[in-house]
Amino acid sequence: MNNGKLVSIKQVADRLLQNPVMSDVTWEFIVSNAVECMRIVGTKPMFVSATETIEIKNFRGELPINMIKLVSAMKVEPNGLVPMSSNEDTMAAHYGSFPSAPTGVYGDKYSLNNSKIFPTFETGKVVLVYDTIATDEECFPLIPDNPELLRAIRLYIRYQWFDILNDMDKISGQKLNKAETEYAYAVGQAQSNLQMPSEDEMETLVNSITQILPSRTQHADRFRFLGKQEFMKVQ
Repeated sequence: MNNGKLVSIKQVADRLLQNPVMSDVTWEFIVSNAVECMRIVGTKPMFVSATETIEIKNFRGELPINMIKLVSAMKVEPNGLVPMSSNEDTMAAHYGSFPSAPTGVYGDKYSLNNSKIFPTFETGKVVLVYDTIATDEECFPLIPDNPELLRAIRLYIRYQWFDILNDMDKISGQKLNKAETEYAYAVGQAQSNLQMPSEDEMETLVNSITQILPSRTQHADRFRFLGKQEFMKVQ
């Protein structure tokens, strides 16, 4: 499980460089493969939540360059934020190309396409809540302080480096296969460990699936009450 603490990628690099076979590994190689492994593992504790307000012009806006996954989108109104829902309209990304484009008649919805967001209104502002990879002051990735995850990232980088050395006939295929097997096992351990909910998360999960009357309006409340315990009043 994730304890909430983050550590620098330098901790992984220090361990890797202790191996004489990896003395020539560059920082660029370590960082790029560490990020790739983090996205392969891809569980929620891997990322941090971030927000950004974007401008909408001609039914479109630019998504944040560091966004991994969009969590929610809310339209900025004079009286506050209004939650938006996903748009299933097949013309959603082309509203600005036709005079008959809708202007919010069907409610505040959005779709994503080609690093852009396409809401159903022509101009305005949207607040995005999204998952991203945390970075330190030097823009190096920060990693959850989870032993299984750190080991998986370290072994993935080693496997990728051994693959290059094997292509250059500097190490045997047997060593490459061993590195791949160890990496694959470590990733499975990391995913299982990160997906294990805490006691608080388990209670919230139980409350959300044992509701007396399931709500169909959680989206409008930003799911704030999804895990709230319900009681039946008996007279």
